[in-house]
Amino acid sequence: MIYKTISLSYGVLNAKGSIYFSPDCGESITYNGELIIMTAISIFERFVSNNIKFYSESDMIDYITKILDEKYSCEDDDYEIRFNISYTKDDLLNYFNEHYYVLKTQKLNTNKLDEDSLVYKLLSKLSDYELNRVYYKNNLLEFIEHCYLDDGEDKMSILDYYEILFETEFLNPNKPSEYQLEYLNAILDVVKDYVFYNYQNFNKYDECHRGIRKAILTVDTDSTFIFLDKYYQYFKKKFPDLITADNAEKCVTVIDSITYLLTYVINQTYLNLTESCNIPEEFRSRINMKNEFLIQKILLTKNKKNYAYIMRMQEGNLIENPKLKIVGLPIKKVSYNKYVREYFQDILDNDILRAEIVDYSVIIGKYFKLTDIIEKSLMSGSTDYAEPCKVNEVETYKAPYNIMSVRGTLLWNILFPEEEVAFPNKLNMFKLNLPKDYDSVVDTIKDYCEGENVEVDKEFLLRLKEVFNTDELFKSNMINAICFPKTLKEFPIYLRPFIDTESIITDHLKVGITMMDALDINTPKIGTDSIPSNFIKI
Repeated sequence: MIYKTISLSYGVLNAKGSIYFSPDCGESITYNGELIIMTAISIFERFVSNNIKFYSESDMIDYITKILDEKYSCEDDDYEIRFNISYTKDDLLNYFNEHYYVLKTQKLNTNKLDEDSLVYKLLSKLSDYELNRVYYKNNLLEFIEHCYLDDGEDKMSILDYYEILFETEFLNPNKPSEYQLEYLNAILDVVKDYVFYNYQNFNKYDECHRGIRKAILTVDTDSTFIFLDKYYQYFKKKFPDLITADNAEKCVTVIDSITYLLTYVINQTYLNLTESCNIPEEFRSRINMKNEFLIQKILLTKNKKNYAYIMRMQEGNLIENPKLKIVGLPIKKVSYNKYVREYFQDILDNDILRAEIVDYSVIIGKYFKLTDIIEKSLMSGSTDYAEPCKVNEVETYKAPYNIMSVRGTLLWNILFPEEEVAFPNKLNMFKLNLPKDYDSVVDTIKDYCEGENVEVDKEFLLRLKEVFNTDELFKSNMINAICFPKTLKEFPIYLRPFIDTESIITDHLKVGITMMDALDINTPKIGTDSIPSNFIKI
């Protein structure tokens, strides 16, 4: 599930060439944006997955006393909150030890608290009811499992409320029906008291940068991607007759029943944040998040803003035939070869995101099969696997002959003047291995053409001689590229022996490296290139 904030575009404020440039305002917006998104990460981590951390006994005591000082509005209702399981002071001591971390390293503290600790002495003074209040804070799943409401005549557990909710379809978390709203608010009334811990986390910067996340998969500039599958699996196990794997509507219903709580949680968190920042009350509601997308499956990478997913729902609208969405990955960028992009997108779509089980042998096999496909295409003279490139006016370059696309275009215009290309232009390019040895090159061309039963054009050899008299076209005594029109479907036979097949294949395989690395397939570096292997990282 993706929650997004309303963001402010401030590019003109940070651009030094802009008349609106402001060195202070741009930085201020950036830092406030970080504060807003890290606050969201922190609260979702706590509320969704109980990922709360303490760094001292003082932190723990402060946590306990804040909870005990809270006034619970649900206690004024006509029912009592009871639990199937009550927790003891020893359970709470274990809980605090499990969440006891070292701030600088974000690693578990080896100095465990014992019965002589101040925390244990404080817990020893609490009643069973108070111990439960402390334990269930930030512990949503445990609370759902064990809490029930007793009005003296009937007892209804939180699970009973959810079972009633799941009997209907709840597809838009922002627009529940009046019937659904009754049960959602009944759950929210107790959850906001017993589970929601609405206090600012002053260590959120360290935790977001160095801590291990359990709920937030990734963040974008103004978004948080929250992992809620454990709630779906939990309710699916509790109500197998109601929730089945092939029922998309029930899946959305389950997730929306949780996101209804999350919407309340994030809105209240931001109200608390803006109040803490002394923002006037009339402006506090301007910082908010909305529930936007439900993602079926997502592939995350180590690179910023590089991921792909299958979207199931958008703002309450169920998508019948969900399509692959790609953000930032090289396999989407038009600067790479079209056929290579389509090949890797097919692997991503069908073998990764839509596959029930990701079969690594199939993926690795397809990856290296692309090598044979490209090689056969190049040998046949096809230009299908040429690299897209762009060349500008020669005058725009400070040192034009240092630019591969310029050298490649000039080479083409000399060799094939009848198909001359103009500057600027969008072209295709092949890398070449054409040495600065005219006689050797001519012999290679003649041998190749003889094998193909093709007669060598003497006019071409004369133009080739002109190339060898143009030193600027050579780089380290080699011609390493040629650019040609995008309309060209068959590469000239005279230059086919010099196609740098290995470099072209390596360049195309690089397009899928980020995707392979995201699957933990080992991609060791050979020279400057990363090449996938058939080894899985452990």
